[in-house]
This record gives sequence, C-alpha cells and structure tokens, in this order.
Amino acid sequence: METYRAISGRLNGLESVHGMSQSRGRSLAEAGCNVFVGFWLGVFVQVLIFPLYGIKIWFGHHMAISLYFVVLGLFKSYLLRRAFNWGDERTK
Repeated sequence: METYRAISGRLNGLESVHGMSQSRGRSLAEAGCNVFVGFWLGVFVQVLIFPLYGIKIWFGHHMAISLYFVVLGLFKSYLLRRAFNWGDERTK
C-alpha cells in the first residue's frame, strides 16, 4: 500500500507538470468564494429545514447562526491544514 508521502509527492509532481498549482491570490479568491457560498448555503438550508422542526426564527438569526458555523469551519480548516503541513515536515 502506498504511503501518504508517496501519493502526495506524486500528486505534487502532477500539479507542477500540468500547471495546476495556484497562486496565492487565486487561492485567496477560492477560499473567499468557498466562505461566501458556504455562508449563504447554510442560511438557505436553515430557512428550509428549521420550519420542518417547528423552529421559527427571524432571518437575521439564520444569518448569525451561519456566521458561527463559517467561523468555526475556517478555524477547523486552518488547524487541519497546519496539522497536515506539520506532518509533512516531520516526514521529510
């Protein structure tokens, strides 16, 4: 079975050969788009699902709840990315 490091190295090679690596600006744009879409998707789903459970709240509350989840999701993503980067550095 291939190790994570072997697979990661192979994928990194493919990215550079086929020009699939991203600039920092492009990564920032992707992250911003991800946050924007995730926020509004969360609001939309809550507006649809909450009434099915008898939860009736103001639209602003839906936005606030989604904002909490967005912040939590960003924090989680950052910590996981740092953990994987730390693991990659240890295996070199």
